[in-house]
Amino acid sequence: MTHPLFFLCETAIRIFPFYFYSPKSETVYLWSHSRASEISVQRENVRYLPGIKLPENIEVTGNLDDITELDLSFLFFVIPTQYLRSVVKNFHWHYKRPPIVVSAIKGIEEHTFKRPSEILCEYLPVEHPVVLGGPTIANEIVRGLPTAIVCASEDESSAYAVQQLLNSHHLRAYRHTDVVGVELASALKNIILKPSVGSPVWVTYSPLP
Repeated sequence: MTHPLFFLCETAIRIFPFYFYSPKSETVYLWSHSRASEISVQRENVRYLPGIKLPENIEVTGNLDDITELDLSFLFFVIPTQYLRSVVKNFHWHYKRPPIVVSAIKGIEEHTFKRPSEILCEYLPVEHPVVLGGPTIANEIVRGLPTAIVCASEDESSAYAVQQLLNSHHLRAYRHTDVVGVELASALKNIILKPSVGSPVWVTYSPLP
């Protein structure tokens, strides 16, 4: 079964998901605000993943309105948190069959302190988006190195659908309902605490089973 996908991706964010999901989808659509032409012509993200060619079934666009013309199964947001609101508030939602909305965004919005899923729910007719989190490093994933990811949502059927989409021979996807925990862990995982004695401590989080 194929799954038409669309990824909203900004320049400053990694584009690792496209290498994962494209084998299970007939066509993967990628939107980029400022580098669509470059990525489309060169078939790679020269700045962030040089030498890694995009699969042929990935179509790149710089026109946000292109999204409303498609019949999608999944809609992934992979945008830096501080730019998410400016993009999603201009998003025209005309889907007859709503796609599953997925956030692969880490961070907390300045001033409002809102999580990405909260911002999405402000502007889109979706109650329970799926949130992704995990130790995913772009240049390792595209080389097929093993990793794991969490698909969190209060809608377990949506989380299950995303889990099945992501699972592969080198990626293990797990389901969870702790959306807040996964988003906060993703936002805080790179904070370094410097205790008075000893080396810096990396703060990490794992939702309880």
